[in-house]
Amino acid sequence: MKIALVVGVNYYEHGDHLYGCVNDAHSVKAVLERHDGGSVNFDCRILTGTGPSETVSRGQLKDQISELTTVRLIVKQIQLVRFERF
Repeated sequence: MKIALVVGVNYYEHGDHLYGCVNDAHSVKAVLERHDGGSVNFDCRILTGTGPSETVSRGQLKDQISELTTVRLIVKQIQLVRFERF
């Protein structure tokens, strides 16, 4: 299983706002999710920050990265167990 974390942030609490990053993140997610033939490619998770009520905090980002790392390690352990059985 391949997992991707896609992040798009238009709104920053301190600093200038950006435009198009959230749309780009959704586009990247759409491209990564499926192969050209329609089969599943990546399990995509998306974080977006569009305004004051929907932000991406440093904590959220760290938590998502940590979770993806944990999932990846679990998958590797499952693959290793499956390999050792044969």
